[in-house]
Amino acid sequence: MSESRLSIILLLSQLLPLAATPQAASAPQIFQFFGRICLSVHELREDHNSTIRDDLAKAIAQPLNASARTRNKNMIVSSRESCLRPVDEGYSRQLMVELYAKRQVIQIDGNTQHLTIVGGSSPNGRGEFSEYEVQPIVVIDDNDIADTRIVRNLTDFVERAIMVFVGP
Repeated sequence: MSESRLSIILLLSQLLPLAATPQAASAPQIFQFFGRICLSVHELREDHNSTIRDDLAKAIAQPLNASARTRNKNMIVSSRESCLRPVDEGYSRQLMVELYAKRQVIQIDGNTQHLTIVGGSSPNGRGEFSEYEVQPIVVIDDNDIADTRIVRNLTDFVERAIMVFVGP
């Protein structure tokens, strides 16, 4: 056996096990097997109150639905109120996405700042969106952070965490 062939075989023997690992396989492509994406948004305040924000879910569903349709014409993105229920046909092919907007007032160098962290998870997809895959969005401002800004951040987060992996 020639030296160059031996080198190629040795190289392949080292690379093939890497190709079989979950990281090397296209794990994010799991999202292409879902026909629908169901969005729910929870707002968490510093007083530990959690509120389901259907208004925010509706606000982000429309632009995300348009984005999904450009990637996969059969994909539907909807807010929690319009999602399939467990008794509906196709429920098992619905990706559940639980988003959060954590709001808190903090002190930095004696100044009051408003902090919002936007992120999420997919309980029937891949679970928590790992910080290694996509960082939550953090916003710090002198003033209260408006819902319109949170809608933009939620939309950006879903685009980075899920939509880039939705394919035909």
